[in-house]
Amino acid sequence: MSKINVEKKEVKKILEKVHVIMEKKHIPRVNRQHNFEHYIEENRMLRVICEDYSYEPYQIAINMNSRYDYDLNGSDIILSLKKRKLGHPARRVEIFSWAEKTMLYFGQAINGDKQAFEKFQELRQNAISSHISRHEEEFKILAIMMYYKYPELDVYKELKEIYKFGIVYAKYFFYDVVDIISDVYHYPKTNQFNKKYKNNDEINNLSKQDLIDKITELENNNNKLEKDNNMLNNMLTELQDDFEKQLEESKVKEFTYFFSQLNSEKYGCVLDELLVIKKEVKRLRKDKFDLPIKLNGLLILIDKLAKFVQDNKINPMKKGSDIINLTFEEAQFCLYDGSPYANKTDVKRVKIISPGWIYNDIQISRPKVMEVTNNA
Repeated sequence: MSKINVEKKEVKKILEKVHVIMEKKHIPRVNRQHNFEHYIEENRMLRVICEDYSYEPYQIAINMNSRYDYDLNGSDIILSLKKRKLGHPARRVEIFSWAEKTMLYFGQAINGDKQAFEKFQELRQNAISSHISRHEEEFKILAIMMYYKYPELDVYKELKEIYKFGIVYAKYFFYDVVDIISDVYHYPKTNQFNKKYKNNDEINNLSKQDLIDKITELENNNNKLEKDNNMLNNMLTELQDDFEKQLEESKVKEFTYFFSQLNSEKYGCVLDELLVIKKEVKRLRKDKFDLPIKLNGLLILIDKLAKFVQDNKINPMKKGSDIINLTFEEAQFCLYDGSPYANKTDVKRVKIISPGWIYNDIQISRPKVMEVTNNA
């Protein structure tokens, strides 16, 4: 993609106007949020994908960790992608390819190419592909892609604020950018009737054409106010929907965090131990072993705790103590203890030490596996 000429008079004007709306409207709003840290993480993930749409989740995690000092793994990225409806690799490539193509015409449009602007609008407003009409993350992806493809646009160093945008703020920021480009190059909405009239005599002395112009101006102003009001109402509605969605995600996050702590080494891997004890008790009962009566209360407690875990849809990911073949890809989602994989096609023989736990499709704790060697 060719660079944008930021020294061009019109481009300077566009960037100045974008800077003004960022300072006066978007930055104050976004900084009133108390939860923009997770938006920053998501947008950084989108930024990494912009570099290579075919990145595997573990590769995205590696880039995130080295670049932004996170501690993520492939399963964390898969979960985040699924939440954003970007989990399907082929669909993800389609969406990012659409965004890249859209940004190609955007760059030409901001340089003053009217035909490119029309093509940009066509791509932006129509279906993403034959089987993807629209996507809730599209404006975030477009905003991140815009600064990735054209880093020279960040003359006011506001990209760090863009990374705080959720889907709603990204959408209306992008609308503002498009309106500014349209105003500067094609359809500037200047008032044709700026004279102020102090009394009825001055109005009575107006020509018929002046009155028509005045009425047209008032109608245009009224339409603009209605449009701004509708946009504000839509924005508030979408912000409320986004807030409710984030609230639900926050509840799930707290829920899964509780169980992940329950199975952490700090608290003795309670879920793992519960599974082991339940299996052992089941085996002893099957062998008709007479358990001491004093243990009955403890066994009832264990059964109830196991039922509580099961009722909350917390399930083991693998069968404990099994020996299995583990591929390189599968190892990205486990805590693997063994010799390094020689390449991506390498397969290791491993014993499952901890099965790992999952809530619906959310990983609570990763399986722990140890390589089985000839000497073991």
